[in-house]
Amino acid sequence: MIRILKFFGVSFLFLLLLYILLLTLPYVAHKKVPQEILDRIRSAKYYSELPGAERAAYIDDNTDALLYRLNLIDQAEKEIIFSTFDFNVDEAGKDIMASLLSAAERGVRIRMLVDGFSGMLDVNSSPWFEAMASHENIELKIYNPIHFYAPWKMQARLHDKYLIIDDQMYLLGGRNTFNLFLGDYTPVKNIDRELFIYETAGAPEASIHQLKQYFQSVWELPDAKLYTKMGDREKSQECIQWLTAHADALKSSYPSAYEPWDYEALTMETNRITLLHNPINASNKEPWMWETVCHLMGTGKEITVYTPYIICGKEMYADLTALCKKTDLVEIITNDVALITFVPFSILVCRMIKREDLVMRTVIMETIAANLGSMATPIGNPQNLYLFTASTLSLADFARATWPYALISLLLIILFHPRGTAPIELRLNIPQPLASRWPALIVYLIMLGLSLLVVFRVLPFLPVLAITILGVLFVDRRLFLHVDYFLLLTFLCFFIFIGNMERIPSLQAMLRNLVSGRELIAGVLCSQFISNVPAAMLLSGFASDMPALLTGVNLGGLGTLIASLASLISFKYFASAFPQQKGRYLRAFTLWNLLFLLVLVIAAVLLGAQG
Repeated sequence: MIRILKFFGVSFLFLLLLYILLLTLPYVAHKKVPQEILDRIRSAKYYSELPGAERAAYIDDNTDALLYRLNLIDQAEKEIIFSTFDFNVDEAGKDIMASLLSAAERGVRIRMLVDGFSGMLDVNSSPWFEAMASHENIELKIYNPIHFYAPWKMQARLHDKYLIIDDQMYLLGGRNTFNLFLGDYTPVKNIDRELFIYETAGAPEASIHQLKQYFQSVWELPDAKLYTKMGDREKSQECIQWLTAHADALKSSYPSAYEPWDYEALTMETNRITLLHNPINASNKEPWMWETVCHLMGTGKEITVYTPYIICGKEMYADLTALCKKTDLVEIITNDVALITFVPFSILVCRMIKREDLVMRTVIMETIAANLGSMATPIGNPQNLYLFTASTLSLADFARATWPYALISLLLIILFHPRGTAPIELRLNIPQPLASRWPALIVYLIMLGLSLLVVFRVLPFLPVLAITILGVLFVDRRLFLHVDYFLLLTFLCFFIFIGNMERIPSLQAMLRNLVSGRELIAGVLCSQFISNVPAAMLLSGFASDMPALLTGVNLGGLGTLIASLASLISFKYFASAFPQQKGRYLRAFTLWNLLFLLVLVIAAVLLGAQG
């Protein structure tokens, strides 16, 4: 029975890994931009010395963003084009629905494009969208609907958010269509910025024509599926009646949105506006936009890039490094390595001296010591390394954020570490002469040196990986039988999961508002559920106080078993040696960790580190 369960367990993990690979591998490669596209990018005209026909305004406030939409939709005479990643049926969503339906009633043609992620969660099962799509003047399409049997296409998402009114004006930015982004319906608000563009002369080179052409190209894609779902028509009709009544109520709730606006007075003069986009296919894309941005940055004297969100691949970092003429050197030695070395050794020694009663507390204290001791240096653990290199922290800033708690932790470890009651004499019999191990040791040292050169970006990764595999095969091929492949899979799944979470705009906006100003507690709490290294990666993009976040994710390694992957390593070694004591270990581990965490968080609050 155990063999059958093990077989099914291994099969399930294999299929899960295969699914994850199908989900991610199609988007791993950084595609090259064809030469003809590069030539087009470098020869295109992006600037003008003379004022153009388009005027622009920034929209920063959530309420203003809703008022602009209501006003623009009310001004539409012929056509409305509306594209969004996320469209929820909440108060703000219904405001937009009611306004669009009112425009359709007066004969305006409306085309709506919603991404398949929101299509799955919000649109497909909603009578409100059925009501909208049932109107003769409204067409609704879902871009790349989610199909779990086709994971290789699931990450090809449409994050476009824009609203085009006739041939005259548009909104373009990062706001989705629900309460977090529009109106004053929630105390938690998205911090975002949009552009309002007003075209004054009907110029053929105006950016609104670029945007409309781009929309038309996406609209005609086979991946843009027409929404035809019609369920309960009676319920849809009720939704239509409610939206119709709500459209009238909006004029009372927001009277300023239905008054004539002086768009010229609201906007500022521009010389030229150029819109950029990548290929429109639902797949891994050639980075046209990035190449264009790099080209433009290379032509300027001062560079300002405004973006609420960016994830750089290694190629992007290389491009930025070349532009900035800087070198990024990284050295890594992690706390996990210390535990892999000392925990098995501690178990062995305690067994040899027949003091197995000391093992549990020793391993727990070693784990706490590794998690907390590693915070003392930027290279002590992965979260330190990541936050130190990804931020502008100086060594002094780092020391102030970590050293007080490293010192307190050391004192606590000295106070609570297990002690024996009598001297112990230990004799080790080493059957193999040390001299016979020198060839293997030399090979391992060479591979270590090569690996460090990869870390320093002196050598490429793949050749060193091949050399390492060949070296181990030559020295001791049996080592491959002892690799903890399931632990490696755990690491892989953690980072894939976090990477995808960061790409969800609703979660992105929520984290920005929850984390900023609360970095310490956010780092501690988030670490308890997803581990402190992924927590550091996830929260760093939304933190305004990086030292507080650094402190939080280091202290957050305490607490639950999954708060630190180093803790999982220790537990695995202990559970393998003493399987009957796993429950006792978890209880004792949690108790000691919570005690240390409580003391250190109180210390952090008293020292003013709370974010």
